[in-house]
Amino acid sequence: LVTDDSGHSKGFGFCSFDTPEEAEQAVENLNGFTVGDKQLYVGRFQEKNERLSEVKRKKDLKRQERLNKYQDVNLYIKNLDDTIDVERLRKEFSKFGTITSAKIMSENGRSKGFGFVCFSAPDEATKAVKEMNGRTIGSKPLYAALAQRKEERRMQRETTSRVPQHMPITPAALANATPQEQKQMLGECLFSLIQKMQPELAGKITGMLLEIDNTELLHMLESRESLKAKVEEAIAVLQAHQAKKCFAAKLVVNNSAAS
Repeated sequence: LVTDDSGHSKGFGFCSFDTPEEAEQAVENLNGFTVGDKQLYVGRFQEKNERLSEVKRKKDLKRQERLNKYQDVNLYIKNLDDTIDVERLRKEFSKFGTITSAKIMSENGRSKGFGFVCFSAPDEATKAVKEMNGRTIGSKPLYAALAQRKEERRMQRETTSRVPQHMPITPAALANATPQEQKQMLGECLFSLIQKMQPELAGKITGMLLEIDNTELLHMLESRESLKAKVEEAIAVLQAHQAKKCFAAKLVVNNSAAS
C-alpha cells in the first residue's frame, strides 16, 4: 500500500502473485468490487510507457468513434452571404431532412462565410449537397459538400497540387452530367473567373449568366474576351435596374411632397 510522508494511504497499492493466472483471476473477480463505500479498480500493472500508449489508444479510439458518427452526414458550407445567419441556414437545408446541428463560423461577431450543417442520415446529406451546391442564396452561389476529415483534406491538397488547375470543361463531360450538375459545373468555373473581375457582384452576375445556353457558356469559358463582354452587359443591366429603382423611389418621394 502506498502512503504519504505522514503514513496516510494514497488510495492505491500493488499486489504480486506467483503466477499470471492467479493475477488474472484476481482482476476478474475484484475489479469493480465495492469495499465500504468505494468501488475498487484492479488491473494489471503497467509500465509508464505502456500506460501512455494505452491512454493514447483510447483517445484515438474515441476520436475515431466521433469521426465515424459524423461520417457522410456532416456538410461543409462555404461562400455564405454575410446576411445569412444560423436560422436562415437551418431553414434552407431543413427541407432535406432532420438537422442535428448547424453552425456558422464567426470572428468578432462577423460571419467568416462558411459553416457546417449536420443531418441525421447520410441520404439526407447527399440529397442536400445535390440540391444546394451551386444554388444562389442571398447574393452568392453556395458551395456545399460532405465535410472531410483533416487527413482527407491533406491528401486531396497533395493530389490537387500535382494536377493542373482550372481543367477545361468539355462538351463530353457535360453530356455525362445531369442538367443540375451541368449548371453547377459551369457555375463554379464562371464564379471563380468573374470573382476576379467583379468581386462584389460575382454572385449576381454568375446567376444571370447561368440563364444562357450551355454551349455559349462553354464558349465564354474558353474566350476571356467573350466572358468579359457578357460581364459588362450584366453590369449594365444591374446598373440600369438600380437606376430605375432609384428613379421610382425619387418619384414617390416627390409625389408625396407635392400632396
